[in-house]
Amino acid sequence: YAGGASMTEDKKFGFALQANYEYRMIKSSFGFGLNTQLLVSDMTEIMVGVPFYLHDLAGLKLRLDLTPGVAITKRVLYNRSVPDTTAMQPTRNTGNFFLRAGVGWETFIYRDEKPILVFTPCLSFDLISESKLYVGLGASLSWIIY
Repeated sequence: YAGGASMTEDKKFGFALQANYEYRMIKSSFGFGLNTQLLVSDMTEIMVGVPFYLHDLAGLKLRLDLTPGVAITKRVLYNRSVPDTTAMQPTRNTGNFFLRAGVGWETFIYRDEKPILVFTPCLSFDLISESKLYVGLGASLSWIIY
């Protein structure tokens, strides 16, 4: 997954890179796995979670996911009174609980009548225990291993 993320209350924007592993039986619409994400903006956040997926919701190729996990945040304090200043000092890392709810639309790419790749535009909402809400918009490309 690659995409943008916006903190709603601070009106800041960042870039997110994510790696997922999902285990799902071929005929099942339920899956679970492991998720890691790196979010870079004025701060750096590393998130690790366990996603639960529900595929092909209502036959519309929609994928819903719910991911509880832990977010580790490293902030950098800036001197805002002087323009074009560099970072003053980093604060200590903080660990917080997060919960992601997301929706995506799955598009399959076939070879020899078997799907091998899944392209999914995604919209997600991350609620972090520091009372932050991220809205993410991006896309993922998944390789299917049989």
